[in-house]
Amino acid sequence: MIFYIVSAFFWCSSIIGFQYSWYCCSNFVPFAETPDFIKSLTTFSKETLWLYKALFKYSWFNLLSLPYSSSTSFPYDKVSIFVYLSSPEWSFKYKESEFVFVPGDTITLGYEGLPKNLSDESLEQLKYFSENPNEFLEEYIKDNFSKLRKVTINPMLVERDLQTVAWRKSNLEELKDFDSDLLKDYNEFKSSDYNRLTLDETARFTKVGNDIEIELYDDISYEELCENLKEEGFSLASLDEWEYLCGGGCRTLFPWGDDLDYNMNLLYFSKKDNDKYDLEEPNFFGLSIAYDPYKMEIVEDDDDYVFKGGDGGCNICGGYGDFLGYLPCSPYYTQEHMNSINILDDCIVNEYDDELDGDFNFYRRIIRIGE
Repeated sequence: MIFYIVSAFFWCSSIIGFQYSWYCCSNFVPFAETPDFIKSLTTFSKETLWLYKALFKYSWFNLLSLPYSSSTSFPYDKVSIFVYLSSPEWSFKYKESEFVFVPGDTITLGYEGLPKNLSDESLEQLKYFSENPNEFLEEYIKDNFSKLRKVTINPMLVERDLQTVAWRKSNLEELKDFDSDLLKDYNEFKSSDYNRLTLDETARFTKVGNDIEIELYDDISYEELCENLKEEGFSLASLDEWEYLCGGGCRTLFPWGDDLDYNMNLLYFSKKDNDKYDLEEPNFFGLSIAYDPYKMEIVEDDDDYVFKGGDGGCNICGGYGDFLGYLPCSPYYTQEHMNSINILDDCIVNEYDDELDGDFNFYRRIIRIGE
């Protein structure tokens, strides 16, 4: 039944042609209590008004009662439904995080071969590594990109923004007990002109207005992370799911095409005097994903895990240029791990321990619908 209502909602969104939002709380909201600004809009057709009535009528539309996974029902604070022209977004607020509804699909993932019509700028950068840039790039893609395959992706709720691992919010009282020497560092930072201070795998202080946010570092392994998420009813995205979330099944190196868009304002190759970077904008699913090569997202891969969305900045700090520097942000680039990946002297090295790196590893929670 919910499938037909969602389909009808998408159909009606093309009729509406404007942006709106409303919040549906835990109790059934009858149509008579629909916010006045919705009922007063003259652009609503009879079909649209009927749809609203249907949406508010059925108790199962109250998503508190909808079992998204076999282990838990998804708790939330509110539901926001946004429609901009014909692109609706279902947004779920849960504590301090926001989740978006991502529909399922059967698609082709992976990338093989060579991109077409690379720009002269990209080819010049590749010539630094080989007299035959196409041959070099083809080998690079073969070694680092996932293979072509056709998969079916189920619908899911996906966390919009990345979460850090190992770092947790704390306070001044705990800081004193955690390490007495840190109190001295805290006071020095408080009187300094710096906005942030990170003490490697120990503590992090960030000035937010007139306050200072304190974070402490707790070592965590991949297995511990997965167990913590499972207890809360969440999962990490699988390799197939992540590539779908990032690229939507695109048949190109990047979601927008086969070449880097040199008109973009990129974080590490900014040509503009501003701090708004194009890749940090939410993608077509409303997700902030694969926007910083230094940030490696932890993704399930069978019984193990891989990193997606970045290479820890290895290509950038190695001086490879912006094309290869941002190629790890491709939906199909995969950064393997050897137990864990740590950063020494601004470059990736493999350390044989089981701990995740709180400065370069990140995760995103999902809930699969229908499991």
